[in-house]
Amino acid sequence: MRMLSRFLLCLFLLPNVLFADPDAERSLEAAKIVNSFAAAHHRLMAQGNALTSPWSIEMCMAMAYAGAEGKTSGAMRKAFFFPADDRLPVCFQSLRESLVAAPSADVVPGIRVANRIFHDQGLAPQPDWLTLTRTCYAAEAAPVDFRADPSGASRLINQWVSEQTGGKIPAIIPDGALNKLTRVVLVNAVYFDLPWEERFTKELTQDQPFHIDARQTRNVALMFKQHQLGYVKKKGFQIAALPYAGGKFQFVVILPDAVDGLAKVEKAITGELLSECARLNPTEVRLSFPRIRLEAPIVSLNRSLSALGAGLMFDSDHADFSRMIHDPTERVHISEVFHRTYLELDEEGTKAAAATAAGFSAATNGVPHEVPHKVVKADHPFLFMIQHIPTGTCLFLGRLVDPAIGTSAVVEPVAAKK
Repeated sequence: MRMLSRFLLCLFLLPNVLFADPDAERSLEAAKIVNSFAAAHHRLMAQGNALTSPWSIEMCMAMAYAGAEGKTSGAMRKAFFFPADDRLPVCFQSLRESLVAAPSADVVPGIRVANRIFHDQGLAPQPDWLTLTRTCYAAEAAPVDFRADPSGASRLINQWVSEQTGGKIPAIIPDGALNKLTRVVLVNAVYFDLPWEERFTKELTQDQPFHIDARQTRNVALMFKQHQLGYVKKKGFQIAALPYAGGKFQFVVILPDAVDGLAKVEKAITGELLSECARLNPTEVRLSFPRIRLEAPIVSLNRSLSALGAGLMFDSDHADFSRMIHDPTERVHISEVFHRTYLELDEEGTKAAAATAAGFSAATNGVPHEVPHKVVKADHPFLFMIQHIPTGTCLFLGRLVDPAIGTSAVVEPVAAKK
């Protein structure tokens, strides 16, 4: 009888085993990696408005990680939450393909993800590394002349990034950042452009007080919508999720209960919580929040990534990227990781863009209805996220403290957070 029970159980489980989607499983694993990094890195962000793309940073660093060896590889694995085995490239490949896939033949994907390897024309990167980055990260290699014309190489890289992001990120390499010692620049670019599933009614947008902190208030335009939205109440904060057209992406508001409660909420943010936001229960919600426009300057991630444990990759004496460049005369290290973001959100939808570059140098809505509902009025500092619903991936993660300030900066870690 026991044998029969086990046989029947196997028959019941067999279809699930046979029809399990390995790509979906790999995408979910990649999403957990990105979300874990997103939560850890966000805690290093300075006060004020802020915006990063954890997905862009992780993609760029994954390409670099594929070329790392020894202790450098181990340090990067811990800092970026990469798995210890060789699953990362195929996991990120599955996630990238899931992100850019259109939900149907007549719907545009709404997101573009592009990777590129710019290397000095006199340098021969490792063939295995080039094959892996081309196959799993869709990163084509482009030879440039860093030694004789680093400024010209910078212009080519910035032009490529601008084209990939619809002009929202006009440049990722600052003037003078590259020089004749530059050997490789790895670049990721992300562009997001989708309308809301149901647009906000502009006539319902009204100027209302936004409480910057317990003492400061300014009038800003708050958009309003009442609808069935993903919602959950947690201790000290609420989460509401607003879908974009096509149903694959959503905008998530993480709103503290108290005007001055943002710092406490940020300490509670984990990768698991970010993933949970993709599985919220539909609830009738009255949602208010301001239009957002954040346009960040180019910032260096060196200090924040070092604070997470990746400092060895910046060490000119000890960094080991021999799987990328195997040439005793051209030992390389990462000299700088640059990041830049853009986000514009209004009643129609959202445009967002991000770019990350790692430079390697040689050593030397509708009308409300009176039905039972929750109220989420983001009239004080809050967190927000653009999320891929099928996998839960955090594509953009930000903080809005003052809607009147249109810039954001990625942080340098402060001493108290080390």
